[in-house]
Amino acid sequence: MRLLFCKWTNSSEYGIEQTFQKMGLSVTSLQHSFSNVSHAVESLHLLQAALEKDRFDFLFSINFLPVVSKVCNIYHIPYICWVMDSPCLTLYSDSIRNSCNHIFIFDYALFESVAEYNPTGIHYFPLATCTDIWDAISLSEKDYEQYSCDVSFVGSLYNQSSPYNSVEGLSPYTKGYLDGLIDAQLHVYGYHFLQDCLTPEIVQEFKACADWQWYPDYRIDDAAVIENSYLSKRCAELERCQIAERLSSAFNFHLYTNSDVSGLQGVQNLGTVDYYDTMPRIFRCSSINLNITSKSIHTGLPLRIFDILGAGGFLLTNYQEEIPNYFEIGTDLDIYESVDDLQDKINYYLKNPELRQEIARNGQEKVRREFTYLTALTRMLTVSLTPPDKH
Repeated sequence: MRLLFCKWTNSSEYGIEQTFQKMGLSVTSLQHSFSNVSHAVESLHLLQAALEKDRFDFLFSINFLPVVSKVCNIYHIPYICWVMDSPCLTLYSDSIRNSCNHIFIFDYALFESVAEYNPTGIHYFPLATCTDIWDAISLSEKDYEQYSCDVSFVGSLYNQSSPYNSVEGLSPYTKGYLDGLIDAQLHVYGYHFLQDCLTPEIVQEFKACADWQWYPDYRIDDAAVIENSYLSKRCAELERCQIAERLSSAFNFHLYTNSDVSGLQGVQNLGTVDYYDTMPRIFRCSSINLNITSKSIHTGLPLRIFDILGAGGFLLTNYQEEIPNYFEIGTDLDIYESVDDLQDKINYYLKNPELRQEIARNGQEKVRREFTYLTALTRMLTVSLTPPDKH
């Protein structure tokens, strides 16, 4: 079986490509920016040239790329994509209706919001990780010296990429209302109300000030765009910066990020890390690994949860509605429900290393059994390429 892997420099692409090859598939990679994922003539020509040159059984990408779907629809070739990010604004494209699509979405709330547009082509599907790559890594004394700490966090603080901060011209009332709404959401875990609290008047004013542009074939849900692209990212920025300052003052806290921390009290940035080599070493050497899910992910489990557990790290994460569907809280991982609770849980687990290590082992074994790329991709191909009556 032959596939064309449409790549755009996502960190998971290497692990997924390796897994396809281990499954015995012939993989041809098309590395392209896909910067204009809907209408770029250059992208269309590249895809058409690839399909004219070779025969492929299906095309694959991480996240939904409308331009790929459109070409596959013309050539009557299945298009399989795994949505790993939220928001994934390309899901607003009408091309999600194309019969060639098999779109796998990890966040059930996001899945529910779009499933009606293609009931047979849009699937709910959790994320996974490349445990075979993590298992091949052996730690040295130097690794333990460099990466051991009480708590580590790997990820963006969003303080340089939050578009909410650049929106100008909002009335004092609207700005105050939205700031208060963001602050309220920061204190609530497991329930998301930002979009529900946006009145039509506020949506209209915000849209005028933000001045975003949509492609002609995109469905427009202005309130959802405001929540996912602006308010949720501002929530993530405030939450992550607050936690970084709190943990830096109380613990040996290692932060690995591409964000600017110069304005944060006592926070030291140890820089970005290599996804396939350094990151799993950090997870295994840290006493506690922290996951802070972006508020734009309403119910689902982000990739970081599977990466930490799959690498053998102990995980402390914010509560997400779907966690009990896949993991046993207190057995495979543990959760926190506020910043104060997070600090209390860190203190508790630092004092109980044997329990912490047992939970880490349980979580790793659960991921090895149920959430590997091999297991996930095998199921995806079965769903996508097997006639429904033969599943």
